[in-house]
Amino acid sequence: MKNQLLLIAIFIIVSSCQDKQDNSCKSENSKFRVRGWSIQTNWEAQIDVVLDATKDYDINHFQLLSDIIMNLKDVKDPVKQELVNRTIKKAHEKGIREVVVWDHALYNLDYYPAQFRISPDGLINLDNPEFWDWLKQDYKSMLALLPEVDGIVLTFIETGARAELQYSEKLLTPAEKLAAVINAIADVVIDENGKSLYIRTFAYDKGEYENITSSIDLIKSDQVILMMKETPHDFYLTHPNLELVGKINRPTIVEFDCGNEYNGQNIVANTWPEYIERRWKDFMQRPNVIGYVARVDRFKSSICIGTPNEIQVYALDCFTKDSNLTADDVYDKFIGWKYGEKAIPFLKPAFKMAYDINTSIFYTLGLNTTNHSRLDYDYRSIYTRQVSEKWKEDKMIYVAHGVNKCFHAYKDMINHISPAEYKSVNFRHNKKEMGEIFEENWLEDKEKMNEEYLEYIVAEKKYGSILADSALSMIKNAEKFVTDNKAFDNVFNCFERTSLTAHIRASTAKVYYASRISSRGKEFKTDYINRILEEGMEEMSVDAEKIENYSKTVPIGQWDWKSDVMVAERYRRAVMEEKSELFRNIIFKKEN
Repeated sequence: MKNQLLLIAIFIIVSSCQDKQDNSCKSENSKFRVRGWSIQTNWEAQIDVVLDATKDYDINHFQLLSDIIMNLKDVKDPVKQELVNRTIKKAHEKGIREVVVWDHALYNLDYYPAQFRISPDGLINLDNPEFWDWLKQDYKSMLALLPEVDGIVLTFIETGARAELQYSEKLLTPAEKLAAVINAIADVVIDENGKSLYIRTFAYDKGEYENITSSIDLIKSDQVILMMKETPHDFYLTHPNLELVGKINRPTIVEFDCGNEYNGQNIVANTWPEYIERRWKDFMQRPNVIGYVARVDRFKSSICIGTPNEIQVYALDCFTKDSNLTADDVYDKFIGWKYGEKAIPFLKPAFKMAYDINTSIFYTLGLNTTNHSRLDYDYRSIYTRQVSEKWKEDKMIYVAHGVNKCFHAYKDMINHISPAEYKSVNFRHNKKEMGEIFEENWLEDKEKMNEEYLEYIVAEKKYGSILADSALSMIKNAEKFVTDNKAFDNVFNCFERTSLTAHIRASTAKVYYASRISSRGKEFKTDYINRILEEGMEEMSVDAEKIENYSKTVPIGQWDWKSDVMVAERYRRAVMEEKSELFRNIIFKKEN
């Protein structure tokens, strides 16, 4: 009898191990030695959830940034210092060998003592050796406040006091100035403290990337590791893979955004392993790439862990360990693991729809028409900085989603759907960020929104709404097959919010773009425009009410999901008050 019980116990243990093997990716590829996550929230309950999940993914590298710590100088605040040290300790206790914090150099000018700054602009005098002594000592004292930290991730672009703009008669190029800052910090971080230094590249245009690559050539330490985004500029689904990854002869890790900053921040469905496969399998083949780090949130409670969107980090893990796996394999393994194998036929097709839903509701004809996921069709960067075709040679874009047409991104797309002022070479940062575009004379700085392009937009938003409703219906049909009620509620609520989001963005797009046409003059107030405007107003009220009355708990990120209702209401009020000629000036807060 005892022997029988022992055999039964062994069988149960072996069976459970086999189940785990079936649902996780185990054949590890040793080439990729960095398997990392990064977290932005300072909500400790959320941090703990993420840290608990690291064991399922063999995470050995963990980055703290943003609300936890954005700059190393933040640790001079005792409360911040305590949180960071406590998180580092927890991560080490979970078996994560390398925990690093973010930093930006240089900080704002007023951070640095007046004796190192010169008139009339108050720039730092980089030729003063005492400045470098002070800078190194400052880093020593800050690192001393984080005794268990394993390294720093240093961003040296998009900083307070940009190093390349400071004063010097000896450092003659932007690259030399950037390299001087990196080398000084490396002396302290690597040489004196034996910690890791990752330098994070980031640029808005090709000129900035040239400064970056030139400065990297001047870095003295061969232990400095590069960290590059999956895309140029920022994390847009339509951007190409960053060409620079792997081309610089330094160890490089690739930064992925599974926090979905511009694509719904894990509040809606972001279930697309094909996207991860397309990017990561490309980078895996490139020289110098030694691993990845994935953002898992966008502040507060927006973590992907414990949601359907966890499939993104699952895909990274699987492809890293077994590059022969496909996105289809990932869907089956993840859904089987989290929801039960019987749910796969229902959940898998819904999950697979998420990419097309997202790129037709958070995007408009290929443009990410959001402000960090927030509803905002008038945000300047949509039509300037965020255009993916800026990084492509032919500048052409094919739009599916019920439109099925190829456009020139600037001569066709931006020329028609961008507000007039955003097409001016003299508007804000346009000349710097789009200088080569203006050289081609592709844009006319006048209102050109018309019925043709409105029809394309209406068709695309309708496509996204229908698809979102279809996905939600499939999720409903999976209920009796999902093994855990709480898990089902989680996935259902995620796709329900996706559907509601699709509808309010579709109706608001009608109102915004139709109003732009109507405001061009009497001859543009056609029956079609009036009908679309009326439909949009009616639908928008219904959609807004559904979101406003949504009583379930909603994750919160940088984007507050329910705030879209307030934007829709401002559109409605402006149109009802017949102030369309002042439309954007009345209802939108312009970008600073």
